[in-house]
Amino acid sequence: MHLSKVLLASAVLVGGCFANATQPLAEVVGKAVSVKTTVTGEKGTLKRADPVSRNEKITTNASGLGHFLFGDGAKLAVGPNSSIVIDEYVLGSGRQVQKLALNATQGAFRWISGKSPSSAYEIATPVGTLGVRGTALDIYLRNGVAAMVLLNGSAQWCNAGRCVEVNRPCQFIIAQGGSNISDPQQVSTSGLSQLGGASAFYFFTNYERLHPAFRTAQADCGMGGRLRTKRNADTPSRPDHSSHSGRDRGNEGGGQVD
Repeated sequence: MHLSKVLLASAVLVGGCFANATQPLAEVVGKAVSVKTTVTGEKGTLKRADPVSRNEKITTNASGLGHFLFGDGAKLAVGPNSSIVIDEYVLGSGRQVQKLALNATQGAFRWISGKSPSSAYEIATPVGTLGVRGTALDIYLRNGVAAMVLLNGSAQWCNAGRCVEVNRPCQFIIAQGGSNISDPQQVSTSGLSQLGGASAFYFFTNYERLHPAFRTAQADCGMGGRLRTKRNADTPSRPDHSSHSGRDRGNEGGGQVD
């Protein structure tokens, strides 16, 4: 009887070890460069230098802001009340990726391409898919409406058989499902009013919160000051103390972030 119990315990232990050994380890594809307030990954709250993995879902709270660096130097900033999944990551040679696909469902995001071929990058949303080409851009998603403003490079938004190309800095498009994608138009207060105004492009009005390596030459397309003024007028109890100019430059494109 005693021997039977010993054999049973041994079998359970060996079986458990075998099960653990066969579970694949998460594939690390990048790291958190900077995290402010609460940014959550698959294993809980993320901190600076924490790894991020393929298939990981990243979410932020109402004041959260996360900056992430991928293996090929591509960068992703995730603004407040946002959710995005690292959907696909296929590593190639020479620190390049064959495929890096993100699935964004809501919130504000800044994307800066890395050293991989442009065809490697894809960002999917509920109202279309974005292909990027040597690009820096901001995306806003809320209530079934998406907007994308180009900061440099070019991008193509496609859905339901219709594609719209954006190739001039500070142009933006709006997508509302199906083939309903606007033609590119220059960023303006009247244009952004279609999306609710100052909140539409979070990084224009909160530029000072961005990690320096995630800033671009087209800091706010000349709109930040006007949008902040409007935001402060709408919320006088929360004055803005930022001071920056569109001449600020960060690390565009690929490269390491310390």
